[in-house]
Amino acid sequence: MIDLNKLMDFIRSNDYTTTRELCAQFGISESTARRALDKLVIMGKVTRLHGGAMPASVHGLTTEFQMRNAMNKEQKISIARTAAQHIQPYSTVILMGGTTVCEMCAFIDHMNITVVTNSILVLNGLKYSRNVRLILLGGLYNYQEEEVGGLLMGGALGDIHADQLFTCASGFDEIYGISTTNASIELYHSCIEASTMTCVLADSSKYMKGGAGITARLDQVQYIFTDNRLDERAKAALECRGVRVVIA
Repeated sequence: MIDLNKLMDFIRSNDYTTTRELCAQFGISESTARRALDKLVIMGKVTRLHGGAMPASVHGLTTEFQMRNAMNKEQKISIARTAAQHIQPYSTVILMGGTTVCEMCAFIDHMNITVVTNSILVLNGLKYSRNVRLILLGGLYNYQEEEVGGLLMGGALGDIHADQLFTCASGFDEIYGISTTNASIELYHSCIEASTMTCVLADSSKYMKGGAGITARLDQVQYIFTDNRLDERAKAALECRGVRVVIA
């Protein structure tokens, strides 16, 4: 019988753990791993995600953002690092809330740049930087996404110009462009209008997936930063639409 305490220690050490990883680590079947996770859910120790689990929030609440943030972590960090390399010194960039965009903070906190953001996590990641000048956009706080939005933000963006916009996506493809499940479509549109260049950060699992809201057409996007799991045919199809696809 599997030791649930050891299983829980392993999950905590990895932030997010797949069922297959549990099977390999403990030499158990997938059905045994799933039953063990079900017991940990009942005990309030983990939150189940598709194909695995993550530790439950210490506050008893796990947000949608936290669940997404735990998935494909290695790819997101690699994508964020590559995207950060395309920022020029003394430029102004908009960093929208999103799990991959937030990972950029570790790679830009030494740069002499201005960052405009609506993300609480970007604020937390850069607030002690002596080099980054932070401009925070105001609005209604959304705890599920750990960001702010709404009418106040749209008005503020009218007086801002950015060299680059870095944004995430719930999905992307060569037909519809960039999509999201976030209801604040107007915010994305305002950020695109305020920026000279739009850069999308999305791991390959987002290809041909997403929400009903179209945040950007491909003719509005200059770069898509993704990982090496993206199919070559997908990459070619996107580049045929005039988008530069950068593989991290």
